[in-house]
Amino acid sequence: MPPPSTSKIKRVSITPTPGLVVKVRRTDGRGPAKVFLNIAYDAHVPRPPSVSPDTVKAALTGGPSGNYSVPLIVSDARNARDKGITVVDVVFSPDIGTWMKDADFQRFIIELSLQRAEERHNMKFDRDTLAFPNIRSKGPLEARDVLLPSTDGGDVSATSSKSLIEEIPSASTVRTPKWRWTQDADSGALQIVVDVPALTRALYAQTALDLEPRRLLLETTGLYALDVPLDTLPRAIDVDSASAEWRVGAGQLVISV
Repeated sequence: MPPPSTSKIKRVSITPTPGLVVKVRRTDGRGPAKVFLNIAYDAHVPRPPSVSPDTVKAALTGGPSGNYSVPLIVSDARNARDKGITVVDVVFSPDIGTWMKDADFQRFIIELSLQRAEERHNMKFDRDTLAFPNIRSKGPLEARDVLLPSTDGGDVSATSSKSLIEEIPSASTVRTPKWRWTQDADSGALQIVVDVPALTRALYAQTALDLEPRRLLLETTGLYALDVPLDTLPRAIDVDSASAEWRVGAGQLVISV
């Protein structure tokens, strides 16, 4: 399975520096209601383009110039020592910490952190419950390996960095994705759908798909592992005519057979 981009990726180890803690209530009902976001910084995260006050205001209001994008890393969600609390780290370039002295820019970074955590972990937050505890981080910020775009001495644009900067999941987070098959009543065409909501552009390059007449194998390094028989399908798969498509927005890998 070829990667969707030829951008170079490098593995680095980061140790985030704590900055600001955001407390918010989760409303989707799929986990603990209390969520803490640690907004932190590390020099390995690419520096965003310089920003003007007008650009920040446009980004906050969603206006025509509101496409300013900031490189960041969203960590795995983890349980705090306190029961009923989820913690997520959002790591930026240290420049962000300096620029957050501006109230509008700080508001932009907080909203961006909320949005990215919602997208990464399929959460939904109630913005009316925002609070800012007088602590620099909720729990320790541990060193971790991440995938970053290789700049080779040049700048990384915020647009390209947005989809390339990803945390490498630890071995303990490897999961078995859910899957199902459907058949078109008229044509008899089969589709196998694998739910991969955490798959990213960077990790897609580390994904291997192997399809056999009666077996499906999928592996994404450190993230997904699936090895299932396809005995429930009404017929054996013609491997040569099969095709696979990663539907990014839906978080699905769709195999047409």
